[in-house]
Formats: sequence, structure tokens, C-alpha cells
Amino acid sequence: MFQIEGTGLAITVPVINFIDNNGECWLGGGLVPDAIVLAEEAVDHFHEIADFHKGLRSLMEVIGELLEKHYAIHEVALQVSKVLLSKWAEGHYWSVVDFESLASQLTSDLQEASGDHRLHVFHCDVEPETIHDPGRIPTAEEVGYIIDALFKTELLPEPLRHLYTIFDRTTTTMTEVMTLPHVRGQRYGSSKDVYILTSHMTGSAAEVFTRTMKDLNRATIIGEPTIGGSLSSGTYQIGDSTLYASIPNQAVLSATTGKMWSVSGVEPHVFAQARNALHVAQKLIEAKPLKTENSQ
Repeated sequence: MFQIEGTGLAITVPVINFIDNNGECWLGGGLVPDAIVLAEEAVDHFHEIADFHKGLRSLMEVIGELLEKHYAIHEVALQVSKVLLSKWAEGHYWSVVDFESLASQLTSDLQEASGDHRLHVFHCDVEPETIHDPGRIPTAEEVGYIIDALFKTELLPEPLRHLYTIFDRTTTTMTEVMTLPHVRGQRYGSSKDVYILTSHMTGSAAEVFTRTMKDLNRATIIGEPTIGGSLSSGTYQIGDSTLYASIPNQAVLSATTGKMWSVSGVEPHVFAQARNALHVAQKLIEAKPLKTENSQ
């Protein structure tokens, strides 16, 4: 406290500050607890949180077992399982106080360790409908029909054109997806140019179609990288808790390289913001020499 000269006033000035282990200064306003409850309820709530933490290790082990059994990329599943147990041992989860905060932290850790944004954990008091309706990779009928119309498959030698292969981790089966033998209506033709416009929200069947066309060198992709995650996901309960894990359980293998499609999305041939993609495509088309009717 300092006296203001010539007055009867004094001023209080903070002269000491605290710096935490992260190099950040403590600011005024007090400490915000991880669990906000009334003071008279704090002891009871402490016992609830302590009981909650007793089961954390077993939950980590169950998540690891689910990943190793269902996650499409087994070596990644093994790595992520080790990361979760390591984080638990280091006290990384001491600040979680309930299933909702645990689900949020687990999702962040799973995605960071795997690089897969479709891998996540959520809390639900009732069994989610998605546990009985897992996502899936589009079938040949959904994707192959469109692609088949872009090729004159009657001129291609047998076997029919191989589009991609689906690997199912849960059943350890591999299914080749081929073009369809027959399509209705007039074919587009194999020599005509195809342009596909994408955005960061292009996903599901549209993303599979885009990936396949790029793999087969049949289209020019213009726009933004797609959303990523051309993997089917299943929903699995974590033990008998109210936590559920959404785990990609299928992977897609390229028909041309045999390698697994990346979960990071399809990179376009020509990068452009989604709102400008059509204009860019039109400019590319205008710059190309016209084809004669015989070349169509």
C-alpha cells in the first residue's frame, strides 16, 4: 500500500505475480474449479469423482480392446491404445470429473494420436440408434453405376473395371468393387472430359466417387480437399458405461496401387476455393482445344 503524496488517500498495488509451469501469469478473478458445486456439497461430490476415477484405467483398457478389434488400421489401433494408457498413467485425466468431460478429452486424444477425425467418443444416457445402424462405404451399385456410365465397358477386356477394394477389420474380409456389366440409358463416353468440383464438405459417396475417378485418371478434380474419412464407422459401447466409441471399421484400398486410401481427404488436381471452383473449371474448359465429333 502506498500513500498518495499530498492527500489522505492510499493506493494498493499488486507487486508480486505468480507464473505457472507453462510460463503463464496467474490473472485475477480466482481459480475456476473443474467441478462447480455448492461449497456444502463439495465433499460429497469429491467422493463421487474419486469413485469415477477408480474405473478410468479399466475404461482405457476396454477402449484399447475395441480399437484393436474393430479399427480398420490395426497398427494405428495398437499405437493409440498405448498412448491412452500412457496418458492415464501420467495423470492426464485427473481433471475430468464426469463422463461428458471424459468423452471430450478422449475424443481429442484419440484424434491426435491417430490423425483420424472420425474416431471419437461420446456420452449418451440411452443406447444410440447408430449402434444398430453403422455407416458403410457405398456399394458398387451406388458408385459403380455412375462410373460405369463414363466408360465404354463393352469395349474393355474382361474382367470388368476394378474400382476399389473394401477391407472390413471386424470380419477380416476383402471385397472387390467392380463396374456394373450393364447400365441403362446412353453412355457418356470414355473420351469426354470429366470435371469434379469439391469442397471441404465433400464426403460419403461423393468422396468415394471422387477418389475412384482420380485413381482411374478419368477426371480432373477442382476445388478444396475433401472432408476425409472414406471409412465406414461402427458404434460400440465402452464396457457397461454410458460412453460409446465411433470407430472406423472398414478401409478402402486403391485399385491401381493396392494402398489404403488416406483418411485425410482427396487432394484436387487444381486447388481453388469452393465458391470459385466452377469458374476455374470453366476457364480450364475454355483453354482446351475443341474435340472433333469423331473424338467424342
